[in-house]
Amino acid sequence: MTIKTLTTEEMDVLRSIIGMTIDSFEGCPLGPGDYYGAIRLNSSFASIDVSNFFEQADVSFEEGMGFEDVGTIHVKHSDGPLSFGDLVSGPATKCIDLGLVVKGVEIVNDTIEMMLDGKVTNTFSFTQAIIFHFEKGDLVIDRNVWFEVILSACFTGDAAKYIRNTEKDWNNGSGRYRAVVKREFIAL
Repeated sequence: MTIKTLTTEEMDVLRSIIGMTIDSFEGCPLGPGDYYGAIRLNSSFASIDVSNFFEQADVSFEEGMGFEDVGTIHVKHSDGPLSFGDLVSGPATKCIDLGLVVKGVEIVNDTIEMMLDGKVTNTFSFTQAIIFHFEKGDLVIDRNVWFEVILSACFTGDAAKYIRNTEKDWNNGSGRYRAVVKREFIAL
């Protein structure tokens, strides 16, 4: 089983900002809309970066049949300028003032079971999104589709509706193959 969910250390970083006021949202935009290469949440005490970069993972219909580059969310304390690395040379960082207190954080993990003739042939898990709960709404950072390294971000009143439904992403097999996606919301 391949597991590309947030580590205990990454979840501890997210826990550390609960109760803090997020002064601003900073992102490396990828054109118009809500797509970013990297995102930073700034407070007066700490800042955290959320990124999505490629890692090798076995996401084939049958375990051991092939590895692919898969976008994988990561979280860390900020340690320098926010950048999207060498993949894209895009516009300057976009900054939005917030002044919102983090009331809670949720991690959204998807576990995908690949099946052949109804029998599980491969299983893998990924963190699909991170939800930051504020008094008046949520900030959802979603990894979008598995074969990209972009993040989408949205301030919303209904976080669950904004998170990408990945069922169709994994059900591209034909005939005897299909995938089942199990979604788990984990409150930190």
